[in-house]
Amino acid sequence: MDNYEAFVLALRLAITAPTTSEGDRKSQECINMAEQIAPLLTPDEISRAKDEATRGTNLRMSDSMFQQSVVLD
Repeated sequence: MDNYEAFVLALRLAITAPTTSEGDRKSQECINMAEQIAPLLTPDEISRAKDEATRGTNLRMSDSMFQQSVVLD
């Protein structure tokens, strides 16, 4: 698995985690992982990964899910 695939997976897991306190904790862990991977990707890869992570869902990736500005670039 390369960095792009890991980033997509972390995003997908973050947005599909159950809405329970345990799910919220797991979702935050995945967001943290995505934030650690993001500096290794280009802004275009980040944008494509967000689209890919939400493909097949009725969800849309929001920049507000992330705390570090590098993910938002």
